[in-house]
Amino acid sequence: MLSVFSELERSLIRERILAGLRRTSKRSGRKPMADDRAEAIRRSLRDGLGIRATARLHQASPMTVTKIARETMAPASVSA
Repeated sequence: MLSVFSELERSLIRERILAGLRRTSKRSGRKPMADDRAEAIRRSLRDGLGIRATARLHQASPMTVTKIARETMAPASVSA
């Protein structure tokens, strides 16, 4: 019986949170990296610099550099 009430309360909380998020105009999350900075990272990777060295050079995390490298290496989508 208590689980029914807790489930109801949880759904009400979720509805209130989603309503508040829809009402706000402010975007949440981290701002995307500047295009010129991402392009500099791509250039360093193309020149043969490794992930960690590129990250140190451009003061970015190795994971960010890895994501940019993966985006660069991804095959272009074919349009019909």
